[in-house]
Amino acid sequence: MNKRTMMISGVLLAVVICMASVAHVVAQPSPFMIDGYVYDAAGSPCNGPDVQITNLNTSENWSATAVNASNRYQLVLSSENVSAGNMLRIEVSGCSQSKTVEHAVTQNEIDAGGFMMNITLESAAMPDLVVTNKSEELLADGTFNVTYTVANIGTADANASTTSIRIDGTEIANDSVPALAIGENYTNTVGPFECPCGTNVTVKVCADSDNEIVESNETNNCIENVLECPPCKPDLTVTGLTTPESIYANLSNTINATVSNIGEGDACAFNVSLVADGSVVDTVSVEDVEANESVNLSFRWTPTQAGEYELCVIADSNDEIVESNETNNEYCENVTVLESKPDLVIVRIALKTTGYVNEDNVLGVLVKNIGAMDAGSFDVSLSVDGTSLGEQTVASLTAGESTELEYAWTPTELGGHVLSVTVDTNNEVEESNETNNDYTRTSVIIKRTDWAQFHYNEPHLGFSPSKAPNTNETLWVSDDISAIGSTSPAVADGKVFVYSGPSGWGGGENAQLYCFDVFTGDILWNVSISTPEWGSWSSPAYHDGKVFTATGKETRCINASTGELIWTFVNPSGEASCNGGPVIADGKVVTNDWQGRHYYCLDEETGELLWTFTETNTGSWGTAYAQGTPAYADGKFYLTTWVYPGGNIYCVNASTGEVIWHQTTPLDTCGSPTVSNGIVYVTNYNFYGDGEIYALNATDGSILWHQTIQRTDSTPAVAYGNVYVTGGCRGYSDRQTYCFNATTGDLIWETNVSEGIGGWTCSVAVADGKVFVGTEGGDYFDYAGTYALDAFTGDLIWSYPEGGASPAVADNIVFTIGGGKVYAFYTPMPDLVITEKTETLLENGSFTVNYTVTNIGDAEAGSSTTTIYIDGISSLEDPVPALAAGESYTNTVGSFDCPCGTTLNVTVCADTNDEVEESNETNNCMTNEFECLPHVSSYGASVYYRKHVIFAWGALGEPDHIGATLFRNARIEIELEQTIPACRNVSVWVRKVGFRPASFNVYVSPDGESWTAIGSETCNSRRWTRYDFNGNWGDVNYIGITKPGTWWKPRIMALDAVHAEN
Repeated sequence: MNKRTMMISGVLLAVVICMASVAHVVAQPSPFMIDGYVYDAAGSPCNGPDVQITNLNTSENWSATAVNASNRYQLVLSSENVSAGNMLRIEVSGCSQSKTVEHAVTQNEIDAGGFMMNITLESAAMPDLVVTNKSEELLADGTFNVTYTVANIGTADANASTTSIRIDGTEIANDSVPALAIGENYTNTVGPFECPCGTNVTVKVCADSDNEIVESNETNNCIENVLECPPCKPDLTVTGLTTPESIYANLSNTINATVSNIGEGDACAFNVSLVADGSVVDTVSVEDVEANESVNLSFRWTPTQAGEYELCVIADSNDEIVESNETNNEYCENVTVLESKPDLVIVRIALKTTGYVNEDNVLGVLVKNIGAMDAGSFDVSLSVDGTSLGEQTVASLTAGESTELEYAWTPTELGGHVLSVTVDTNNEVEESNETNNDYTRTSVIIKRTDWAQFHYNEPHLGFSPSKAPNTNETLWVSDDISAIGSTSPAVADGKVFVYSGPSGWGGGENAQLYCFDVFTGDILWNVSISTPEWGSWSSPAYHDGKVFTATGKETRCINASTGELIWTFVNPSGEASCNGGPVIADGKVVTNDWQGRHYYCLDEETGELLWTFTETNTGSWGTAYAQGTPAYADGKFYLTTWVYPGGNIYCVNASTGEVIWHQTTPLDTCGSPTVSNGIVYVTNYNFYGDGEIYALNATDGSILWHQTIQRTDSTPAVAYGNVYVTGGCRGYSDRQTYCFNATTGDLIWETNVSEGIGGWTCSVAVADGKVFVGTEGGDYFDYAGTYALDAFTGDLIWSYPEGGASPAVADNIVFTIGGGKVYAFYTPMPDLVITEKTETLLENGSFTVNYTVTNIGDAEAGSSTTTIYIDGISSLEDPVPALAAGESYTNTVGSFDCPCGTTLNVTVCADTNDEVEESNETNNCMTNEFECLPHVSSYGASVYYRKHVIFAWGALGEPDHIGATLFRNARIEIELEQTIPACRNVSVWVRKVGFRPASFNVYVSPDGESWTAIGSETCNSRRWTRYDFNGNWGDVNYIGITKPGTWWKPRIMALDAVHAEN
């Protein structure tokens, strides 16, 4: 106790004594204080001890207070609580130690007001868990186990506890340890644990890792050491085996394999063998393969006979490498070896033309010999919907080579048609596989009035033969689908295809391709596509039942009916397309990658890359841009690029991509070309002024004419001998729409700048004497205004305050985009069609026509004229009254001559004088073939009746100059070999006998009962003479001849033969 403490205690004691004295005087209870200091067994202060004091005489119990959390305790009682002679028990615990003392209170302590007692604690009996032994055992697989022993070296039993295993400071495992008595131990083996080859790991084992046991020593629970792991080993395995599509006997076949080192150590030189049915056929030496690396190998194998083989590749076939895994060196596949023969297959059927109904189209059939031997002559047959388009002969085809055959096809119906091809139709070539000669797919035929691709078709004419609305009446308007500004719809097969997604430079996500119903605007399907980049406003394209997209870095081919993906092509450059969409022509798809400077030509059916065009020229920006949608005409693609400043126009071979000619312009050709009548039209964009329109010779690229216009990316439209284009950029220049003479370039008309009609990203559409164009508005690249102008004067016909982006015209409807919506404009019109037509053959061999004309349009049709054409010649006109929408008119007209034995083309056409303006002027006619009665002829076969006739049999059969003799008033009736339907000609062969002329009459009958007189003649010749009688007598089965005369005036006549025909 220091001096300060002693002084404080003395003062307190004095106070207590003073208070006790006063209390004694006044007989009040006096204070009684017990205090002291607590030390542990080692003599160190034990702070915060728990001190319990009990008066054993009264059983009262008190808790002393630790002063300021120190090792001092204090308890203040009164004389009422403690008396001299009382026994106090003081129980002290703390610092994991305890002690109990008893103290008898003396009178002096009562008088002194308390006592002081320092207490030194005694150590309690406690367990102490330590790890006494630890060892590691390395296993064959590179892992290890840990064996350890934990012992209780303390003075008390230990309950159950947990031992932890730590590797490089990370707890990997826990092990339960049972209760251990004093001196008892526990041994166990745990693992396995990873031991990375070529490294050292620190292994630490700790007893009572969860501090479940209170121990006498908490610092001796752990033991650790460093374990050296084994060196790294390689592990060689065959990760790939590639065989040819066909393997042939007695030919050298290339087998490719990939061997990988999946181990952690490098592999030195080793061998790899190719084994066929257990026999090594080739071995390749490998110098070395580092860890996690691979090597591609090629083997040669010449099997001696066809059949099934097990083909294996064995890495480290001579066991030269010590590996971490010696069981995974072999990879096997079962293969079929074919006899060395040709093998002819159909690779594809391409619709190489647009696919319009009732027009000539071309189907390209690609035949390939995938066999091992050359093929001699063979035939290829193609049928459509079961009807043959003919056979073609291929003289020979070298192994591995292909050839394309073209077939002409004029489809007469819209929609799907089944195309079926068979190669080696007549089994002329003995092949290794006779089961793969057939190929079938469906081709979809559309109308010429469809707007299938960007700017109508592959040459980008921008001119549709469709009718077009005369007013701004909307047929339907879509919801806001975020249709991309400046894009154009594709319309075909009753569907409208539209891009949706981010517009302008801002970018975004969730791009979609929407498919709408043409007439209702109902959404048929929509699918996700790659998001356009750089603010691209390209457009989708349709062909042969498929719709093609070029957005982002991908070109996709999608089933137009279902939205299902058919194939995807990713730009090899990793760059995205911009503003130029796909064009489909000649069985190919061409698309761009903008600043990648390429155009890619793909196979339409497979997406296979056929050729690549690269722009090598650059401008002041040090690069170039392949931006437009290519145009196609006459086996050539026309491409545009720009280099800033400056434009390039290329004509390339469609099959090879080779450049035929190249032309340049001073300004940038950022738009797409148009090809019409041997002229290529392109436009220029000028960042700082006016643009240009150029007309180039399509054969050599020479410039024919050019004119200054507003800056533009617009694709020109060609119609009525004119070229139409628009340009101008909102906020940067005026906006106008122009019409030039397509041949001379002379300006015909232009819109007034004050009207602001047009825009640099708009390509006009022309149809039905009208020009459809938009004006910019809304967000960047967006449109907010649609205009219909007179194609010949430029006068405004109608306008609408929405839409306007590069319109499309199909099915008498104008489709355009603006403000995220799709707009469809339509004016109701009548449409007269022949819905029914039948021919009725009459008894006399002529026929009548019954027809029905129906107004299938949605407006009334005035009176019109229907014409009947027989073999293309107008034979009759029939007036038709006015018909309301949906109303019909039926009439029967004729009769018309139908020569027996012939087939007539009978055509009925509504509105032949064009008295009614219709929504569709191409569907007025219905044609079919009508077979007249077959040609039937017959001679006499038997005598049905005779009178005054001798040698009657002489009149039967063909003329033979032996006849029957008729005398007096003679009559003979002859039955023909067969009935002659619709008989039109009867012939008889007669001569007179004697000097007098002989007169006779001819009759015909269908049944020998009812007779019809058909003519009379007088024969003056002794030579056999043929007499013909013509008419329409219906069915004839009998011919009768009468000769008047008497016995006194004989008129003798001979009859050689009778004949009838229709």
